[in-house]
Amino acid sequence: MSKLRVRIGILSIALLSMCGIVITPVFSEIIRAFPKVPATTVQMIGSLPSLGQLIISLIVGRLAMSIPKKRLALIGVLAVIVGGIVPIFWHSQIAVLLVCAFIVGIGVGFVSTLTPMLISIFFKGESRASMMGFNTAFNSLGAVLMMSAAGILGSKMWFHSYYVFLLAVLVFFLVLFMLPLDKVEKVDVSSSQKKVSTIDVLKQMNKYVFAIAGLVFLTIFFYTAFSNNLSILISQKQVGGTSLAGVLSSFGTLGGMITGFLMAYIRKIAHKHLLEMSALLLAASYFVMFLSNSIPFLFIGAYLSGMGMCIAMATAPYEISILTNEEQNSLGMSLFIFSNALGGIVSPIILGWFNVTAGLQTFLVIGIAMLVVALVMIFFNFSKKVSNQGSIKTSN
Repeated sequence: MSKLRVRIGILSIALLSMCGIVITPVFSEIIRAFPKVPATTVQMIGSLPSLGQLIISLIVGRLAMSIPKKRLALIGVLAVIVGGIVPIFWHSQIAVLLVCAFIVGIGVGFVSTLTPMLISIFFKGESRASMMGFNTAFNSLGAVLMMSAAGILGSKMWFHSYYVFLLAVLVFFLVLFMLPLDKVEKVDVSSSQKKVSTIDVLKQMNKYVFAIAGLVFLTIFFYTAFSNNLSILISQKQVGGTSLAGVLSSFGTLGGMITGFLMAYIRKIAHKHLLEMSALLLAASYFVMFLSNSIPFLFIGAYLSGMGMCIAMATAPYEISILTNEEQNSLGMSLFIFSNALGGIVSPIILGWFNVTAGLQTFLVIGIAMLVVALVMIFFNFSKKVSNQGSIKTSN
């Protein structure tokens, strides 16, 4: 099967990796439709997918060791279809919307974990690195297209916004017909060798896999604080309203998408410093947003945030794929997605524990923290050491 068809199959899945948040543009309309329901409950429609993603990431890696990843991907896309389309017909109860949001999150957990695994199977070397970049670009592209369409479709009847999930039906058939069935290593039952447990596989992993997972956690932790506090920051600076915050978020997503398409060239320029570059770009973004009252500079800050996030989210799974063998790869990718989801969920909780004030103070705190992370990585030559570990493994 041609590489083009494989690319289409994998990148179509990537379009759904951020679909858990696409209904957020119509939250105000949903709140009006359920006047007796607290606004915080309605907002859970946007947060429950992260919980579903977190839970499924704990098991999908192990499932992928015994079930073809294509079949698991189809299950994930099917979950997105069910969770996304049911509210079109059944939307009179907020509980239904919350349950469907959780189901969508389960689907997202499957597809976001499996796409880097599939890329690792079908692509090698620089082609794999390039595809990881395209993966993050299509994550952003899917989010932009679906969120924009949801806002337009839901402008008159809020539940019409759920029609955007019909895209998942198209994705299902693209995966079904474009993506080849991957092979799963058969376990020789006649062998006296004991079946390796999940814990044993994790113990055998390169220590840098866990270091990368920790970095992903911190990156998502700070970026979630950035997203959650952007509209508050704009209000405190008195430079615009929620519409400006929405435009800035979209501009940041655009920055991530463009960066994803250019990752092959970025890797050539900063091959052994990519993770440090990502952290520095994010720190610069947070400081620019904190210090500037100029709208053009706010757009620059938003764009830098998209660039930093894309580089991190493209580089981390690629390095994990290099540092793990076939037996470890599935669990390594699950660890990547678990760290991603956990960082997003606990970010507001932990910042609340430390009484970090929303808005300006939050941006200052995450800017300083991200800069510290970048400096620590630079001091220890983190990306270079990760790359060298991958080179050693590849040569063995």
